[in-house]
Amino acid sequence: MSSWDVKGKFAIVTGAGSDIALRPEAEETLSRFPHPPKDGSPSAVFHQMDQSDWSQISETWDFALRTFGRVDLLCPGAGIWEPPTYTFRNPPGTSPQSKDDPKAAPGVYQIFAVNLMGPIRFVQPALDYWLQNKVAGNSLFVASLSA
Repeated sequence: MSSWDVKGKFAIVTGAGSDIALRPEAEETLSRFPHPPKDGSPSAVFHQMDQSDWSQISETWDFALRTFGRVDLLCPGAGIWEPPTYTFRNPPGTSPQSKDDPKAAPGVYQIFAVNLMGPIRFVQPALDYWLQNKVAGNSLFVASLSA
């Protein structure tokens, strides 16, 4: 695998570590990299989104382009862990602990929507953008053992 220099690149990285919220540690890190940047320094922006919601994926992509002018790297790293009390072990409609809608059409387990389908959907506008604009972009997929 060849190396890829990230200096001067613009990235979308999903996953802040706490449901759909920014963990305090992430807030602290974010405060050290204000946007717009000063003197060419790195900068970061928090944008809340649900990676299982395709309309929010599209809106986040558009937000990144408006904010930074281009996107060179996509890392759809948000993911959820499914403890024994969650949906796969308690099918929709059988337990108040299930987060999935029993009347959803088509029915989709939240863990698959966030950990698998969301990242695949997120890379689609990225690939189209990179090909249309001749940008040498990259996508980086990550997953935990629990995913």
